Amino acid sequence: MSGGKNRRGKKTTGQKTSGKKARRPLLTVDAAVELHCAERERLGYAASTVAVEARLLRALLPRLRRPLAKVRHDDVRTLLAFRCREVSRDTAARELYTLRVMFAVLVEEGHL
Repeated sequence: MSGGKNRRGKKTTGQKTSGKKARRPLLTVDAAVELHCAERERLGYAASTVAVEARLLRALLPRLRRPLAKVRHDDVRTLLAFRCREVSRDTAARELYTLRVMFAVLVEEGHL
């Protein structure tokens, strides 16, 4: 294809493209937890803290019922609303903090 317009009327640059976005490999819960733990260890957090956060993430993330790349604010909000019925407000706040940190690490490292 040389320059010109494609069938949708958009200008082309002379390169053929498949029209599909390159997909990232699906990030598993275990891989996300390992990335989170590695970052926390790098920052000097105690091994016990890292272990508690890993256990917490492995329990919470499957309850989101979506691939990590597709999790939205509403999904986390809904999960925590249900968690507030099961646990204290302080525990739910700690869970939210841990989820925020994990997603921030994944975004920072380019996984999301």
